[in-house]
Amino acid sequence: MFAGGLLGAWLLHGTVPPALVLLLPAALVLVLGVVLWAIRRRHAPEPG
Repeated sequence: MFAGGLLGAWLLHGTVPPALVLLLPAALVLVLGVVLWAIRRRHAPEPG
């Protein structure tokens, strides 16, 4: 969390718009969630 705060502050200090600073972590969380969901679904035992 600390590193994320530093990265956000650094991005806001530069020329990056605030909306993009919020969009980057949201996109990262979404991608990681989909990847983990797909991995768990792929390795789920088959019923029977």
